[in-house]
Amino acid sequence: MSDEEDMNMSEEEVDEVEEASEEETGEASEEEGGESADEEEDEAEKGDEKAPDPTEKKQSLAKRNQIAFPLARVRRIMKVDQDVKLISADANVLVAKSTELLIQYLVERAQAETTRKKRKIMKYDDVARAVAKNDNLFFLADSIPERTQLKKKDGKYIQTTL
Repeated sequence: MSDEEDMNMSEEEVDEVEEASEEETGEASEEEGGESADEEEDEAEKGDEKAPDPTEKKQSLAKRNQIAFPLARVRRIMKVDQDVKLISADANVLVAKSTELLIQYLVERAQAETTRKKRKIMKYDDVARAVAKNDNLFFLADSIPERTQLKKKDGKYIQTTL
């Protein structure tokens, strides 16, 4: 494995590679002077849980959860905060998955606004209205405000939403 590939691996993937190499070296020493394969199978059958197959490739947490965002980029964004020194692989996956779910929720609410107006194309106003209507999205109100317009009525200007 090249150094460049090694640098692109997450901490969890590095741990998995190390565990796999330890298992391979451990199996070789057991075969020389340890238990036989039949005894290991008997012990595995006795336990309630199925013994992991060492030949089966382990999937990373990100692949099992099918995360849409690249974890390296999520990690880089998290490290922009100067208070953050280290980020565990699990925390990185959780932030990426949480972000994905938040965006999915926001888009579903905005799509409901688009359908309500009998349109097929989502606009900024649909997203802003979804943020304004849903209490769960209130924290985005400053970032995604509804557009307003000033109208003159009786010599006074009144601010109305579009």
